[in-house]
Amino acid sequence: MERFSRALLSFLVLVLFVGAAGPKKMVGRLLPKFEGIAINGRAINPGYFKGKFTLINFMYIGCPPCMQELPMLLQLQKRLDSTHFQTLCIAPHTKEQLDAFNSNRPSNYSAIRKHFGTDSIPYTILPECPVAKPKKNPNRMGPECDLISRKFKVDGYPTSFLVDENLRIVKVYEGFATGRDSLYISQITKDIESIGK
Repeated sequence: MERFSRALLSFLVLVLFVGAAGPKKMVGRLLPKFEGIAINGRAINPGYFKGKFTLINFMYIGCPPCMQELPMLLQLQKRLDSTHFQTLCIAPHTKEQLDAFNSNRPSNYSAIRKHFGTDSIPYTILPECPVAKPKKNPNRMGPECDLISRKFKVDGYPTSFLVDENLRIVKVYEGFATGRDSLYISQITKDIESIGK
């Protein structure tokens, strides 16, 4: 019985610790500092975020909910005014992997995008990793690193952060359920409208 009690206590402490360290704890905080060059050559630095709401979407190639979420993000990007809203995808891959994913050239990466019936991503994509994992299986599509996602306390994919014009994280969206695209779009749009007032 005592062993069970200790195990239960350890489990509860772990749950509380993980819950306390999760992405929702980022709400109200300023955007963590990070910089990089997107696959389209655009510099991502604090100036990129000023004056616009930004939805920062963390996803990885091959994650089924992440791939199923892409059409909704494309619709959201088209629906909202680009002078006041932008989407930034941060993915735990290299520039080369993300270029291959977003292109129509034959590769394992573009094959995954096509398998899920998703168009190329027109919004900005920031590679999180300078290099692939050493001795990586080329057919395995999991994350390569967590250099930026760790700063956001990302503990699952997809996870998105709504950042206001003043670089403050105002909302976190975790996971994605297929068939609910219009609900997600409506919720994010309402959140932007209510915060922007």
